[in-house]
Amino acid sequence: MQQFRLIFETRVWYCSRMTSTNGYGPDNFSILNYRVIYGDTDKMGVVYYANYLRWFEAARSAYLRRRGLPYSDLENTEKVQLPVTEANLRYHRSAMYEQLVDIKVWVTDITSIQVKFQIEVSFEGDLLVRGYTHHAAINMATGRPTRVPENLVNALNRSEQITGNPFF
Repeated sequence: MQQFRLIFETRVWYCSRMTSTNGYGPDNFSILNYRVIYGDTDKMGVVYYANYLRWFEAARSAYLRRRGLPYSDLENTEKVQLPVTEANLRYHRSAMYEQLVDIKVWVTDITSIQVKFQIEVSFEGDLLVRGYTHHAAINMATGRPTRVPENLVNALNRSEQITGNPFF
């Protein structure tokens, strides 16, 4: 059984801020498969609500890595970090221990200093959680907002480059 599955497609997608034939948007997504472990759940086997934010982070990291730009490269070469400035989650159903959930992520907006990721968690096609995270580009030396690096914008606009397990 393959633990991580790669699914993506690209189409023309128009956004008020950026237009690209290989651009960001709901048609340029990644899916990360995750098996719910015991440590993610409460005594009833239900995933603790805050753990979805950890899954969101794992999916965002996989999204960047699959596009050829690991998050660590932003910090090491660009000296830029992307802290979460806003997170929103809407819970529809609970994930349970041992379920293999799909965490789907895509970029919905890029401005000069921010990036917004949309994320959905589902099990066997049923939506469990939908949410988004906003991230500001921050200069690591000054702690002040800075422009989103061009290589990040380029990575967010291309389709997946790396197949298989995004963590190895």
